[in-house]
Amino acid sequence: MYARNQNILPAPIDHYPFLTPSNTSPETLHLPAVEELVLINCWLTPPTLRNFFSTGNAPNLKRATFNSVSLTANTSVKSLHNDDNDEYILPSTDPSLKWLTTNPLAGSWPDIINTITPGSTIADARYIHGLVSSRPSPPLASHKNLASVHFNSCGYVRLPNLKEFDQSSLPELPLGPPQCLKRRWTELQKGMLDGKEDGLLGTVVPCMRDEEEGALKGVWGFEFGWQGEWEGRGWQCREDGQPEGGSGRFNGSVKRSNDSR
Repeated sequence: MYARNQNILPAPIDHYPFLTPSNTSPETLHLPAVEELVLINCWLTPPTLRNFFSTGNAPNLKRATFNSVSLTANTSVKSLHNDDNDEYILPSTDPSLKWLTTNPLAGSWPDIINTITPGSTIADARYIHGLVSSRPSPPLASHKNLASVHFNSCGYVRLPNLKEFDQSSLPELPLGPPQCLKRRWTELQKGMLDGKEDGLLGTVVPCMRDEEEGALKGVWGFEFGWQGEWEGRGWQCREDGQPEGGSGRFNGSVKRSNDSR
């Protein structure tokens, strides 16, 4: 009871001595023989995910799949995407394109995917919608063999026991057991897992900012909510005082483009 969306552990691709969310240059594992990587039910910091794809630690990686993988708040004030060469972005009178008129928040999912994608980018979407005057050049491939990255029920995670870690960039959503279950929860919590002293236990953030959701949908065609075998079961999370299951979680794929430009 009251255990859904909680007690999430970090992905095992960091060297443990460097496994601190405040580390902006994490050292990730070297996996030279891995061609397909699947991560399940875990969290990563934005620099960890960026470094894994950009430092050549998995040079033969062709396909990555993230099943219920979450990002923490960004551990660096610097964007993970190099905007120095971005062309001037024309203003848009269409409110539905607001997410295209500014660069994504540093360390957010749109920022990270824009960095690691083997296919289309935010710059491509701006050109298609007429917000830049010239067609963007293809970005330098950060991972030459990567063909696709698949996302299933991915979003954000908060580390509630890590008080010194600035997580103000994550959206807030008050959570708690529903009134009808509060008495039962009070009685049972004495025998429940107490992870308050473990700073690396994460809790799902069941929401996402509108501009980020707009970018994920508009650029890469991602969908939100639980799908497949979990579709229709989201109401069960309400028993734990959570929003409907799949809230703030996205699904989709980015694939290598054949456009040579």
